[in-house]
Amino acid sequence: MQLHWFNDLWTGTEQRMDYSISGMRGFGRDNTILDIKRVGDFPMPLEIKVTMDSGDERMVYVPTDLTVLPKSGSFEYTETWPWTDREKEVVIPIPVGNIVKVEIDPDGWMADINPDNNVWPKEEKAKDED
Repeated sequence: MQLHWFNDLWTGTEQRMDYSISGMRGFGRDNTILDIKRVGDFPMPLEIKVTMDSGDERMVYVPTDLTVLPKSGSFEYTETWPWTDREKEVVIPIPVGNIVKVEIDPDGWMADINPDNNVWPKEEKAKDED
């Protein structure tokens, strides 16, 4: 695997990592399109957890064209996301009506500077009462 990108992005830079879910919509009868966006400058492959109304969960892996080696675990793979593109439509083979939650980086491994925009539907934070 060539790792020039790793050296360029991880050392000597102030680039930030930030991804968001910008929308979700049905695609045909059995699929959902998830609109994801790279808000920051740092390209990363994404792990996405999809929770269905049945309680079942599926993991989706969105590789970049910089990192294309197979991922261990039970992931459904999407098309490769070119690192130069800011936005990506990810097709998930689950009807949109069956999805109750979608989350980028559910285990919190990425150094995402704004994890609040990684979840659909957007979770509301409890307000402190003084």
